Amino acid sequence: MADPKTTIEIQRELLLWLRDTPYACSSLEALSGGSTNFVFRARLFKSLQEGTRDVIVKHGEGHMAVAPENKLSADRLQMETECLRSLASFHFTLHHERELQFTIKTPQCYFFHERTNNQIQEYVLGAIDLKRYALKNFSSPTAEHLRPKCHFLGKALAQYITAFHNGVPPAVNERKFLATLELNQDMRDLNYMINYDWLVQRIEDFPDVLNEARDIFVQVNEMAKKELEDGSPGLVPVHGDFWTGNVLLEDTPLEGEKETAIFVVDWEMAHLGVPAFDHGEMIGEMYALWLYKQIDAGLWMVQGYAEGLREQTESHAWRTILQVGIHLLSFGTIAPGWGTSEQIEQVAKLGKEIIVNSWTKDSEWIRNSELACLFAHVHHSPETRRGS
Repeated sequence: MADPKTTIEIQRELLLWLRDTPYACSSLEALSGGSTNFVFRARLFKSLQEGTRDVIVKHGEGHMAVAPENKLSADRLQMETECLRSLASFHFTLHHERELQFTIKTPQCYFFHERTNNQIQEYVLGAIDLKRYALKNFSSPTAEHLRPKCHFLGKALAQYITAFHNGVPPAVNERKFLATLELNQDMRDLNYMINYDWLVQRIEDFPDVLNEARDIFVQVNEMAKKELEDGSPGLVPVHGDFWTGNVLLEDTPLEGEKETAIFVVDWEMAHLGVPAFDHGEMIGEMYALWLYKQIDAGLWMVQGYAEGLREQTESHAWRTILQVGIHLLSFGTIAPGWGTSEQIEQVAKLGKEIIVNSWTKDSEWIRNSELACLFAHVHHSPETRRGS
């Protein structure tokens, strides 16, 4: 079997392929941030009809770009293409009562070549991802005048992804779209592994902290497996990688009296799953800004996100909180550059606490938690425990 191609080899092949297309360019700039695909920025010789000369060029191999030993479906870019084209008209606009306006949408997919797994999509000029934006523009402590803006940003993201969960645009053939997502089982299974299998594996990394919760972690793993069984109720379209790194916005202050365009990118992991999967990942990343960097904006965005989820049932709220704990343990303890070893261990302890108490539905715990906002807009049922 041939060795996996290097980034330089793929660059050369792409430049040759692009030469005979409307997307010809002289060079490709490798972009950081992705892990599964090879992603480049191209400056085209000729502008497109939209007037742009900058595009994203993505190429998929049958393995992860950063870890060739991990095999993946080579069809994932076709899946993303289907999502981008289906959601092209899905522009979600929200107005703040006084000043802000956000329009959330997907980038355009200009072209996809199925045989080579090459894709051309819109490049969002001047934008950075929300994680970098927060680290750059939100200080610790965060200026109080930014609270309503951060709150509104979190709310807007929650309402956008909830609208996606609840239905595709009218122009889209819903049955065909759902059938397409159902086929993306390789990426769905990858998501399961890196959330729930990794959760159990974290016990080996923090045995003194996590070992007492082993039985619950195993039960959580089994529950998640059953959720994805064929015919399981409650499965909806999910993004599958909905976190602050896949939300792009212009690197300028959040100002009033102007529209702020927000782009949700990287749809290749979209599949049929549970809504809490997307919610827990995004909330977990916002919460990590507070846990590791003491950035108040992280908590404010979580509180806004919770308001955007106000239609959740009690069981859905517990499932979302559970997923926050899973994300903090499976990802929040391994993200490079987040914090010191002491901070990482504290996050591991908190992740365990969130998982255990959400699994046992301890209402006394949630009332005293920083995640209490996730229960502020749901109706409590009699089955909820009144403390432990």
